[in-house]
Amino acid sequence: MRPDIASLAPSDFSSDSRIWIFQAHRPLTENETEWLRAQLKPWVAAWKAHAEPVKGWAEVLFQQFMIFVADTTVVPVSGCSMDNLMRFVQRLGHALQVNWFDRLQIALWQNGKISIHPLAKIEEMWASGQLDADTCYFDNTVQTLAAWRNSWIQPLQEGWLGEKLRMQVI
Repeated sequence: MRPDIASLAPSDFSSDSRIWIFQAHRPLTENETEWLRAQLKPWVAAWKAHAEPVKGWAEVLFQQFMIFVADTTVVPVSGCSMDNLMRFVQRLGHALQVNWFDRLQIALWQNGKISIHPLAKIEEMWASGQLDADTCYFDNTVQTLAAWRNSWIQPLQEGWLGEKLRMQVI
């Protein structure tokens, strides 16, 4: 059973809001999670696009993911504001010695816990029957708040990863 995340994001943001998901290469400690949350609040409050304040939100979830949301119906997010976000995430990663940018690491939700595996290992686990179509994974490629609420955590049989795994069976 996958965790219910729909209520975790702010309800006063457009469903079309842009979302960025950063996955840590390892679980964060409670102290690291609290430290990150303390860094996120002032950064989001100061986030700007073309000198206009971004209606933004950020959170650390499951001691594994950093989520940023910008309501682009209020202020469109520019290339410079996205660059600032990436630099901020890099600084946080450097401070905690965490890699937030390895997209070939896949997070699975199994038995109420998150486990991180390289994509090649996921493919091996699938081929050997260690994973089934109902095993859930975190699809960090979702780009809107609506997609995050509905399909961030989904069974392997759905989304891009399921398609990739099915193609290997053929």
